[in-house]
Amino acid sequence: MRGIKLLAVLALAGCALVAIATLAMVLAPGAQPDPGPAQSGAALTAEQYHELVRKNVPSLASRDDGNLDRLAVSVCEVFRAGGTWAHVIKGMLDAGISGGDAGRYARIAVTWSCPEYEVDLPAG
Repeated sequence: MRGIKLLAVLALAGCALVAIATLAMVLAPGAQPDPGPAQSGAALTAEQYHELVRKNVPSLASRDDGNLDRLAVSVCEVFRAGGTWAHVIKGMLDAGISGGDAGRYARIAVTWSCPEYEVDLPAG
């Protein structure tokens, strides 16, 4: 039984690492993976999302809309792969985004692209 639990933990950690690697690739300059459309039921429109990012996340303000969209999808993929808020932030920090900007951005991205994961965000 203990071996099965260890295997499950290792599998979850592997999924989280893949999601973090995907996030890092999207954050890399020149990365152009196809994000697909944001969820149609999202709480924010694409325009509101882009405006909020540009106003509240200085280090990402100069990114084009497509790059911001792909980044949001990558943040959500971390959650979908079983990752946590800490995994999302670590991926952003590893990609060179400051802690404050990483946290602010992740909140905006989740609200826009995958609001079903808002419950996973820390308070504040």
